[in-house]
Amino acid sequence: MNEVLDDHLTKKRHKSPYGKYSNIPAAIVILGALFKIMHWPYGGMMVLFGISGHFGIELGYALVLKFSSKINNRRLLIASFFLIFMTGIWRLDFKTWALVDYSFILVIVASLVITYVLTKQKIKANKP
Repeated sequence: MNEVLDDHLTKKRHKSPYGKYSNIPAAIVILGALFKIMHWPYGGMMVLFGISGHFGIELGYALVLKFSSKINNRRLLIASFFLIFMTGIWRLDFKTWALVDYSFILVIVASLVITYVLTKQKIKANKP
């Protein structure tokens, strides 16, 4: 019995292109939620930046995989839902915003580019 268990636990698994990149925005969202619950400043901004980062990461994966993965497409749809509806971005007035207020777009673009480049390198390194 131990041999079967050891064989199952030590079996080499297929390496997925998904990394641990989405853990950072998730931590920012959780920390922002804590800030909002405690009524501390910048909680809403942390939630917006965390969800924007997560959306950028999922979009980066989708671009690398050319939207061929069903799981990734679902994850991108969920990230889009959270970005649009949970952050309330659809009801913001973009005409009155200053340049600093557009920083969540920079977070999306930066996380998209970083994820795209790192995932491309990982896929290229895994090819035989």
